[in-house]
Amino acid sequence: MRPDDAGPSLSPARRHAAFRTMLDRLYRRYNRPCYIATDPLAVVYDCADTADREIAGLIAAGLAFGDADQIQRAARHALSFLGPRPKAALMAFSPRDIRRLTAGFRYRWVSGEHLATFLLGLRWCLQEFGSVEGMVAAAKPRQKGREDPAGFLWNTLVGWTRLLWRAMGVEKHPMWPDPARGGACKRTLLYLRWMIRQDAVDPGGWTVLTPGMLLCPVDRHIHRFARSRGITKRSAADWKTTVEITRFFRGLCPRDPCRWDFALTRAAMLNLFPTEWTAPQDKSDQSTR
Repeated sequence: MRPDDAGPSLSPARRHAAFRTMLDRLYRRYNRPCYIATDPLAVVYDCADTADREIAGLIAAGLAFGDADQIQRAARHALSFLGPRPKAALMAFSPRDIRRLTAGFRYRWVSGEHLATFLLGLRWCLQEFGSVEGMVAAAKPRQKGREDPAGFLWNTLVGWTRLLWRAMGVEKHPMWPDPARGGACKRTLLYLRWMIRQDAVDPGGWTVLTPGMLLCPVDRHIHRFARSRGITKRSAADWKTTVEITRFFRGLCPRDPCRWDFALTRAAMLNLFPTEWTAPQDKSDQSTR
């Protein structure tokens, strides 16, 4: 069902309300802890402390290409070099230690040297800013971004990326996309969702940004869904498409436009569109998270 197909007799406000009702049904059904194991987010929950979670999440997001099982294996392998307290290990290890430990790592096009460079840059940022959140805070523009949240977040991501790359001593890195190139920056936005939103799935912990400032991470599932429902007509899953899709969801929930991201991707991964989208409400819709 498209946003504009809820019924010819319905006003735009009522069509939007009907669409949100269906999204909330999916949220109630799939935004549950039992589905976290199907997502790279599971790696973040391996750590109990926010200081360690932000490092685990950064590595998991940086390696988030491939299917969820592959990503989890690769991220856990990368984190195994740091032990159960990755922040303390990063601060304690010397650059030589990090390069030696990661020398045999390989995941797709990310080599042990790439991982070592990433960790060393992260180590410098922790020394300089105290945390990954502190690095993001240092990269934020001075304006509050209420009138243009997408532009505000784009400037934040550009500044954050430049800080991280400068710390790594590189001009590009396979684990971290360049927002200035106009891509969707799915992995970066996914990481921000994990660290900023807080509900039954997303652990949160950061206050440097609010959920209302986020953009939806547009993977192939979200892009296909948005095109099929008439939310966007853009064929490329790039930054402009991300902004357009988020603008629609922000219209439904200004304070939390990423609210439905996890539930939508679960439903898509489980091949529950389109029949699930229009299925009559049943008992499982009334279940708690």
